[in-house]
Order: sequence, then C-alpha cells, then structure tokens
Amino acid sequence: MSSGILSLDRLLGGGLPKGRIIEVYGEPGTGKTTVALHAMAEVQRSGGLAVFLDVEHALDPVLAEGIGVDVKSMRKYNLIHQPDYAEQALGIIETYLDHGFVDLIVLDSVAALIPKKQWEADIDSSQGYSELPKIMSLALRKFTQKAAKAKCTIVLINQLRVTNMSGYGNPKEFLNIFKQGISREYDLLTLAEQDGLVKRKGAWIYYGEEKLGQGEAKALSRLLEDAELRAKLELELQVSVSSRTTTTTPANATTTPTTLTTTTATTTTTNTTITTTRTTTTNKNNNKSEATIGEEAPRRLVTVGLHRQQHREWHG
Repeated sequence: MSSGILSLDRLLGGGLPKGRIIEVYGEPGTGKTTVALHAMAEVQRSGGLAVFLDVEHALDPVLAEGIGVDVKSMRKYNLIHQPDYAEQALGIIETYLDHGFVDLIVLDSVAALIPKKQWEADIDSSQGYSELPKIMSLALRKFTQKAAKAKCTIVLINQLRVTNMSGYGNPKEFLNIFKQGISREYDLLTLAEQDGLVKRKGAWIYYGEEKLGQGEAKALSRLLEDAELRAKLELELQVSVSSRTTTTTPANATTTPTTLTTTTATTTTTNTTITTTRTTTTNKNNNKSEATIGEEAPRRLVTVGLHRQQHREWHG
C-alpha cells in the first residue's frame, strides 16, 4: 500500500508492505506521527479502513484533517482509541486482527505504553517496570502471524533512546508544512526532476514542452491547482517506480521488519521559516459485527466490524 508520500514509496520499493509490522522511530518532533497520518489518509482514499491508537493522548485533529484523514468518521465508528495501559492497547490490536476487516493499524507510541501493574501501582512504586518487554515480545510474535493472515499493516511509532544512532548517509528531505503535513506537490516535483520528467531551463520549469512556471514556487502552485496535471505526473512516476523495483524474491528468503528513522532540519527562506522532516529508510531485506475490544478493554460494547461499502459511502 502507498505510504501517501511518493519519495518514501520509492525508497521502500513501492510502499508499505501489507500484512507486516513496521516501526517508525526518531527524536521527538521529527514527523513520525505525520508519516503515519499520511499512510492513514492514503488508505482511506483507496476505500480501506485505518485505526489509530492514541496512547500518548496527543492526536491533533487539525493536523490529521489537514493531511486528509477523515477524523469525524473514525470517531463516529470508534476507530480512534485512547487506551490507558499496554495490555489494553495490545488487546484492541489483537481484536481488529482477529476480525480481519481493517487495512492499517497505527500505535502512537510504543514509548508511551505502560504495563497494567504499573498503571495501578502507586506513583512512587517500582512495580511493573520489567513487564513491558515481556508483554511486547509475546504480542509481536502473535501479531506477526495474525497481521499476515488479515493482510493488515501495523505501524508502531517509537522514540529514540540514544543521542545518535545514524552513521554516514544521505538523508532524504521532505517539505513539512505546518498543519498540512508533507507537501505532496513538492515531493512530486522533486521526484519528477530526478527522473527527467521535469526539467529546468533557465528560470523556467518544464514538463515536456509545457511550462509549469517560472521558479519553483510558481511550479508548485501550478501543480496544486491543476489536479489533472498532478494525476498525470503521478501516474508516470508510479510506472517509473514499478519498472525499477520489480524483482523476484526467493521462496525461502528471510525478511525483517522495515524501519523508518526520522530526524529534523530547518530551511529558511527570505520571509518564511519552514520546518522540514528528513527520513532515512533502512530496509534490511529489500458483516457488521459487534464485540468488546480485547479482554483488557473498557467494559462497553462498541462497533468493530463495518462493511467496506459503508466506508466508501462516507468518503463519497
């Protein structure tokens, strides 16, 4: 499935793998949640269902809606959860995997999870500190099989616990616009130029024989306003990516989870300061039903099964 970010799709060989567990980690404020929200928006645009577990209780609905996530319908159909402790969060994920009707589950974040024993203990108690690694280890082993059967992708957001884990490399930069997420038009223009679909002649930027604009700002404005042109360019890029990344994987090949590492940088223009997100990618191996959400979930009946047709109707 597409991550919703063209450059990231290319780095990952076409997008996020279905039925796999993916960890997105980095320092605070580097755009980890933004990356996950783009993936959720893309799933919804394609008619799928996405679930968000807001363990940090910090989901910004304005940012999510600016990126394209249908927050209103997710809240209406109980697809956004705010679990109190680890067992509750993992129980919710397991229930969705058992039902097999969702395409993407995002957990934000692993670092915010605490065991039930620690949740119920006094604030100065050390009880439960050693429980989380055991709980996560068992849960991930179970989720690996269940996610593959359900063809559901799980995105786990995590925090860096050391100062610097990266070595030498060439990080990729994205234009991250406040309250709107990563600029799709900027990403599209950059990739098209790399592939030779778009060329600069003097101050002008051309797509074939067509002028996109004089300078990058006007070219981006043109792409933003012309949906037909944008779709045509995206299609050409997807064909280009497919032709490069089509490979045959041996039946006995061993795969490992894909890890995305995020860091930050700041780009300053004449009158505007724009925060950008750099994402370094490492890929080590390139019908309606009701149920309670997990054994550890709140004791109330919620709707967890929906027809895909209903979801398409929400989005027109």
